[in-house]
Amino acid sequence: MTVFDFDKTLTDRDTLAGFYREVAGDHSGYALKRLVMLAAAVLYKLRLIDNTRLKKIGVRLFLVGKTRAAVTAAAERYARRIRLNGLYESAFLATDPAGRLILSASLEVYLSARFPGERIVGSRLRYRNERVAGLEINRYGTAKRDYLHRRGIDRIAALYTDSSDDRPLMDLADRTYLVAAGRVVRQIDRSPISATAHSAV
Repeated sequence: MTVFDFDKTLTDRDTLAGFYREVAGDHSGYALKRLVMLAAAVLYKLRLIDNTRLKKIGVRLFLVGKTRAAVTAAAERYARRIRLNGLYESAFLATDPAGRLILSASLEVYLSARFPGERIVGSRLRYRNERVAGLEINRYGTAKRDYLHRRGIDRIAALYTDSSDDRPLMDLADRTYLVAAGRVVRQIDRSPISATAHSAV
């Protein structure tokens, strides 16, 4: 199996903030909510809150109370505008669809809309009475590894990622490709004894 991260791996930028904007539209309260979100992002950079707390804040600000139908419609609109990068062409499409998986902390609702028919595992929203009630699961860090472990997968052939936050997945991968600006910049091969790093060819 070959596993692909999404944000800054198959894209050149994070996509979650854009989805919040898509759902919020031009509502008059958006600017204030965005300032609150930026303040939360600073706290995250300072390691005063973790990634899950940051995402819960975003979901509460922009998505809680929205109907499932509205969120799904926004996801379909937004997915059409997500620009994929060179790695999508050179690596993702070159990988057998039966053996590839997108495993991402991005929200599954718009990933599935962008990649219909693909195997997608992402963060999920929690609904109550068909309205967003919060974040069900944040597929970040160890949560990605735990997803694979629950399905009996303790080894993957290759991982493409931009971030050391995916270290738990790197530990499962025979080969990790570190990505920047849509291309592989470093390759890490793992052996049972040790891992060695090589420059990308």
